[in-house]
Amino acid sequence: TKAWKMNKNADSPWASGRENILELLSQYTNITTWQTIRTWKRDYGLPIRYFPNGTPFIIENEFKSWAINFDKIKKQKNT
Repeated sequence: TKAWKMNKNADSPWASGRENILELLSQYTNITTWQTIRTWKRDYGLPIRYFPNGTPFIIENEFKSWAINFDKIKKQKNT
C-alpha cells in the first residue's frame, strides 16, 4: 500500500498517522523515527499538522515546498 492517501477535495496527496508519515518522508529524506520528525518540526518548522482527534498528518506538496527551502531555514537557524 502507498503511504499517502488521496484527499478527494484537493490535488495534493497527504499522509496521516505516524507510520504513514514516516513512510512518506523516508522517500525523500533519511528520517527514520518519530522523534526526528518532532525535532525537525520544532527546530525547522516541518509542516506537520494535527486533526482534532490528535492524529498527525502532512500534505505532500507542503512538505516538498518546505524541503526546497530547508537549507535556507537551517542556515538562518544556525546563525
